Amino acid sequence: MVGVCGSNCSTPVTLGNTQVVGLVLAGGQSLRMGQDKSKLRLNHNGVSLLEHAKQLLQKTGLNSVLVSGSELDQIPDIYPNSGPLGGIHAAFSYTRTNHPQATGLMVIPVDMPNLTSDTLTTLLKAASSANTVLHFKDLNLPMYIPLQKNIFDYLEGALVDGKSLSLYRLFAAVLAETIPVPSGINHCELDNINYPAQWNGLNQ
Repeated sequence: MVGVCGSNCSTPVTLGNTQVVGLVLAGGQSLRMGQDKSKLRLNHNGVSLLEHAKQLLQKTGLNSVLVSGSELDQIPDIYPNSGPLGGIHAAFSYTRTNHPQATGLMVIPVDMPNLTSDTLTTLLKAASSANTVLHFKDLNLPMYIPLQKNIFDYLEGALVDGKSLSLYRLFAAVLAETIPVPSGINHCELDNINYPAQWNGLNQ
């Protein structure tokens, strides 16, 4: 079993007519941090950022959670060194084979420790009526991706070509939809932690 957590991870949650599998993107090189961000541990509970992200998706109601990365229990990129697009493509392919009942992926980065289940739930609820990629306005992650052939074909083509690996290119190609960031959330909730100073400030 690849990158699956929890005791009943083979059955994705049903949200309206949408069955969603969670995906944590944890395959980055963490060059700006200087060490593997996924293994950094939060002082208040000793949990790694990777475990924290997996638990967040489960708390949101997703029983099946996959991890994109290079560890033995994770999903490796089919096209290595291709950034988030490569991780999403590999998980997309894996999910279509191993979770045939699933119709979408909820994708989060490993380095967004302030993200809350309430915010993800807002995105999931909106995703129940979405026919394409859905994300918050002006942000590329988190995102919902329906497991549609046209989206997979775009990912495959972009990775083979190797020239259009931006998530924003994906959004444009599949006519992605956006929803507003929920009002009243903490201003730093959707921040990525990229630098040691950011991590030290968060983890005091």
